[in-house]
Amino acid sequence: MKNRFEIRGDVTVIFIDSPKYGVKEVAIDTSDLPLVQKFPNSWCIHWDPTIQGFYCRGKIQVNGKRNTIYLHRWITQCPVNLQVDHFDNDTLNNRRSNLRIVKNSENQQNPRSAQRNSRSGVLGVSWNQKAQKWMARIEVDGKKHYCGLFLDVFAALNAVKRARAKLMPYSKEALASRSKERA
Repeated sequence: MKNRFEIRGDVTVIFIDSPKYGVKEVAIDTSDLPLVQKFPNSWCIHWDPTIQGFYCRGKIQVNGKRNTIYLHRWITQCPVNLQVDHFDNDTLNNRRSNLRIVKNSENQQNPRSAQRNSRSGVLGVSWNQKAQKWMARIEVDGKKHYCGLFLDVFAALNAVKRARAKLMPYSKEALASRSKERA
C-alpha cells in the first residue's frame, strides 16, 4: 500500500487523496493493517452513483490483466459469487465488525435509505393518496408484504421495522431484535 495511514488504537485510518473529492478517511481494523499493506499500489476513492457514496478500491495486475479490487473484498477475501455487506451502510468503514459476507438476496435486506424522491424519507413508507394515510410495506424476494395504513409516518416506520425484523434476517432490525433477546 502506498497510501498514508494513521493508527488510532484498534482502528487504522487510511488517507485517500483525491483531486476531485479531497481527502477521504477509510477505516480498517489495525489488526488488518499488515494484510492491507500487502496491496502493491495505492488505494483510491470511487464514487458509486447507485449507492450515492464512495468505495475504496485499487488496481492490481493479475495474470497480465489489470483488475479492480475493492478494499472490503481484499480484507474479507470474499469469494466471487458472494458480496460484502457494509452493515452500517458506511462504505468507507471497512472494519471487520462492519463487514459480513452474504448472498445478493441477503445484501438487499440491508438497504441504505429511502429513494431521494420519497415523500416520507423512510424506506418502505409512502403516502397513500386514496386513503390519505401513510402506507407501510416491505419487499422480500420479489413479494410485497403490506404492513398497514397509519395516520403518522412514525407509526408506519415502526410497522416496517417490525416486519423487517420478522421477515428479513439480514436487516439491521433483525440483528437488533436478536441482540435484545440475548441480553
